[in-house]
Amino acid sequence: MEIKIKSNKKNFLQTISFQQYNVEGYQLKTIKGFSIIELMVVISIIGIMSSLMFANYRQGERDTVLIYAAQQTAQDIRQAQNLSLAGPKDTYGYGIYFNINNPTQYFIYGDEGIKNGNHQYEGEGGNDTKVSPYPIFLSKNIKINNIKINGVDSNSADIFFAPPDPVTYINGVSSIGTAEIKICFTIITTNCKTIIVTTAGRIEVDKVE
Repeated sequence: MEIKIKSNKKNFLQTISFQQYNVEGYQLKTIKGFSIIELMVVISIIGIMSSLMFANYRQGERDTVLIYAAQQTAQDIRQAQNLSLAGPKDTYGYGIYFNINNPTQYFIYGDEGIKNGNHQYEGEGGNDTKVSPYPIFLSKNIKINNIKINGVDSNSADIFFAPPDPVTYINGVSSIGTAEIKICFTIITTNCKTIIVTTAGRIEVDKVE
């Protein structure tokens, strides 16, 4: 392509050649995208999956807290049992007391001297002394949901260990028997664990219900 330019200064035609570049044009192509409905479906699926993952995480967290609380309770029962084996000579034995009316706490007590003929906690003013003036509290949002003695609902579970073996008494009885302390979350009462104690001295925690 040639373009002629008239110069006013020199009064002659100056020819300037421009090289024409052949640039290929790009044709716009129509690319099909997502529709509004498809985007809404994808977002809904992502939301559902996120909700399920969060729910599973929360469930796992609750199970961990519940397992810890149950294991800690079982450990405290074993502590009373061990104290009876190695406790002072002037202490007849040690026990641990649960009451459904105080569902977030329990305590360990000792009997001073051979006075506890019924092998049970005698209450304030009796011959029994709490190991600590403060009760043992369950983990946050966990409570005692149910107590059973030999399969029958009970308001309390009094587990006493009398040396030297020690002999295990459940609510004052050392014959074959079982105490079950069921702990649950305060809101979700279907998520529970049960601590089981037998007069044979076995202490165990069942699986998460």
